[in-house]
Amino acid sequence: MDKSLSAVKNNIQVVDLVRSFSILAVMAYHLNFVHPLGQLSPWAANLWVRVSNNGHLGVSVFFVLSGFLITRLIARQKEGLWNPNLRNFYARRIGRIIPLLTVVCLVGAWMIYHAPAQTPQYEQCIKTPEAVMGLAHWLTIATFTFNWYITLFCAQHPYRGLQWDILWSLSIEEQFYFFYPLLLRYLKQETALVSFLIFFVFFGLITRGINIFFYPDLLSYNSFQNFDMIALGCLLYLASARCEKRLQKSPWVCFGLCLSGLLLAVSVYLHISPGPELWSYWFGRFLVGLGLFGFLLGVMAVNGFESKYLRIFALPGRLSYGMYLLHPLVIYFLWDLLKSQNVWTSFFVFTFSTTLTAYLSFRFFEMPVNFWIRKRLTA
Repeated sequence: MDKSLSAVKNNIQVVDLVRSFSILAVMAYHLNFVHPLGQLSPWAANLWVRVSNNGHLGVSVFFVLSGFLITRLIARQKEGLWNPNLRNFYARRIGRIIPLLTVVCLVGAWMIYHAPAQTPQYEQCIKTPEAVMGLAHWLTIATFTFNWYITLFCAQHPYRGLQWDILWSLSIEEQFYFFYPLLLRYLKQETALVSFLIFFVFFGLITRGINIFFYPDLLSYNSFQNFDMIALGCLLYLASARCEKRLQKSPWVCFGLCLSGLLLAVSVYLHISPGPELWSYWFGRFLVGLGLFGFLLGVMAVNGFESKYLRIFALPGRLSYGMYLLHPLVIYFLWDLLKSQNVWTSFFVFTFSTTLTAYLSFRFFEMPVNFWIRKRLTA
């Protein structure tokens, strides 16, 4: 990371705007733990449900963007896409991920034993009564296998408290990132990489189908059911790099890609499912990812949404990692305040507080420690 948010080089603002949407969608989804819809008028409740009900799809959007950004990052290094510097790559991941994750886990562990138990905020954010925080819990967080621990050993009570429950997605990302540069070094050609990534996309659909038909009562956090979205993001970078100049000469094609992709993603996202539905679980996240693929492929070719007036809205996207890890603690400490407001006011307070907390964390803790770690590991 660079020395300030304003100094981030080569940022694509539309990607940060989409990341802002993703983190805010996830936060809206989790704010439902605090607010019963009975506090709203019927039209306001319906609007909130449409905004927050499928906020979990924000994680799938994160996966697509992560695949795009990690491939772009590797490709822009002097060694190129096919010969990534493994030491530099893993040092960057350690410096970016580990410091804040360690602090959040230490704070969460302290709160398990010292925060007032049997309160709504404790049970929602810190520890549910059914959860057992044994050695396996901590080891799987430390080794980024927490999603498999939940899937294989906590099927009856997968929810353990929001502070821990969100770590399943981080585990999946880091598993993919661990093998991805090794895969690039092995394949060494675009055709082979594209074939491999397309295989992962379809394999994700297949594994979700197996889950829903043979294990319908199992809420699975299986990595292979989510790698497809990261692979779709990797394909987005390859398509953008290959087609960018051609698309720049065809603004109407770009407009068509943007509009059709946006309509597909938004229409699927706004689908309200009163309960688990086959199509939304099996194909929903894939269709949102496919729509995002088309939208970003078109908009990046014409440098859309790069206005300086949109920078403030891109800020949550740039802080999305910190906001993702810190927002359960914000919910916990602001529980009474958030609960006392109507849901829209509460969401504004929640968003502002989480953004401010994430900015202070990034500016005064994550960034300095990140530089220190990378300097030591790459020296």
